[in-house]
Amino acid sequence: MDTKNFKVNAENSTIDWIGRKVTGAHNGTIGIKEGNFIFEEGKSLSGKFVIDTRSVKILDIEDAETNAQFANHLASDDFFNSEQFPEAYFEITHTEPADENLYYVKGDLTIKDITHPIDTSLEIVKTDNTAVLKTKIVVDRTKFNIKFRSSNFFTNLGDTLIYNNFDLNIHLVAEAYQFLTLKIDIMPFIKVEVLREDLNRETKQQLIRKISEAVTSVLNKDPHLTHIVINEIEDDNWGYAGEQVSVLKEQGFSTEKK
Repeated sequence: MDTKNFKVNAENSTIDWIGRKVTGAHNGTIGIKEGNFIFEEGKSLSGKFVIDTRSVKILDIEDAETNAQFANHLASDDFFNSEQFPEAYFEITHTEPADENLYYVKGDLTIKDITHPIDTSLEIVKTDNTAVLKTKIVVDRTKFNIKFRSSNFFTNLGDTLIYNNFDLNIHLVAEAYQFLTLKIDIMPFIKVEVLREDLNRETKQQLIRKISEAVTSVLNKDPHLTHIVINEIEDDNWGYAGEQVSVLKEQGFSTEKK
């Protein structure tokens, strides 16, 4: 099976957002934190990317004070609550090849720890060493507990109403792991897949440190050139003994060490 792994280059990737209201619209950007994609046999596609909700920028407001006030409001609990939920995620759950360079995609979008399915199309231009992925996701903010001035929850809003849907125009540039390895001499790239069980930052850091120490000890590799990626898998997406982990947990199964 021909499998190719790609890592998103966050600096070269962009997300442009557009939000609309009765009296007009606002637009800006939001940053990509990281992402990975896997192509199998040139057709099957899986992957995930992470959005940094603390990086929202507004491009259509030139006055610095007004711009800062708006940015702070978007970061507040009325919208993304970025301090409590600094990351949002999109994970591909199913793909079907369509026309050349086009896929029909089903995925899970998570904002403020609330997950809902999203259907979209994904354009991919891929070479051996790079992949450029483009898509547009239309988000109904009210599904993610973003209710501010929504007609679903408030009446008599008049021209202060903000429409529920906003657009994310996504442009991701990814590089093949093999290509990155050529750029940095024999760089170990280790992928760890674990169940999503509220691993905090300290626990993840400890896991990364221990794996790096093992690679240094056993393989004699420079820890500064060792890359470790932790992918957290939802219970519904992990199977064991013929059942989803979520089902096994309902039956009393535990992943805790005994």
